[in-house]
Amino acid sequence: MTNILDASGQERRQDIERALHESEQQFRLLVENVVDYAIFMLDLNGRIVTWNGGAARIKGYSVDEVIGQDHARFYTEEDRASGLPALALKMAREQGRHETEGWRVRKDGSRFWANVMLEAAPSAMVMISAAGRIEMVNAQAEQVFGYSRQEMLGQPVEMLVPEQLCGRHPGLRGSFFADAKARPMGAGRDLFAWRKDCSEFPVEIGLNPIETDEGPMVFSAIVDISDRKQKESASKSRSGKRTCCWARCTIASRTTCRLFTACLTCNRRASRTAPRSICCGTARTGSAPWA
Repeated sequence: MTNILDASGQERRQDIERALHESEQQFRLLVENVVDYAIFMLDLNGRIVTWNGGAARIKGYSVDEVIGQDHARFYTEEDRASGLPALALKMAREQGRHETEGWRVRKDGSRFWANVMLEAAPSAMVMISAAGRIEMVNAQAEQVFGYSRQEMLGQPVEMLVPEQLCGRHPGLRGSFFADAKARPMGAGRDLFAWRKDCSEFPVEIGLNPIETDEGPMVFSAIVDISDRKQKESASKSRSGKRTCCWARCTIASRTTCRLFTACLTCNRRASRTAPRSICCGTARTGSAPWA
């Protein structure tokens, strides 16, 4: 009997691992096929590890040309000389995230204005249909929210929204899909999410609309910022002043820290008001129940 139970348990673990691998593969394919945003991953030394279709379109390099190369090649000569690429990596490692706007360089030498974000911790990623159903999640979403992917898939996204906000959320979601565009949630206000154990926690969320064979969906990158908020609160208590203490990089379900980066081309070369973009695993402070 013991052997039978052990075999059954082993089969279940294998099923879970297989489902996890398939889901991660789906996310990888989803990111690779995004063409409006350059989304790629760096190692801690700034070497390019992954490369998506948007990065190839915007920057002009094929995947074979950039894998293993230093991300500094995308900076201007002036910025490289001033050490800006290394500084950006350092700030992302120490603060957990670094965002900036500036000129970047394509393969052909032309420049474009971009919003760039480096994220030093994997984000929970959830894809939601226009009907508000959860269509896809990654392993980090399971850890952040406490649900298994089987418990989340096909369910209303409101299961992840604090109870007091659930009533408003469908209307806000409808408004987002009526004018869908990549954006962080709100500005200058706090966002909270809801775990399986009924605990509420602060988050940053970024939204990217995508078109699929099943219709429009939104790709949400969600970051638990509890640690950062606690450090900010402790810092304010010590100093009695409004200060900002950024959380250091925290790694969940990863043995090594890798940096995600995203950049979005501004079509008007002279413009310095390029639309903000988010990367896979990145989000920003919001102000309302999220779509």
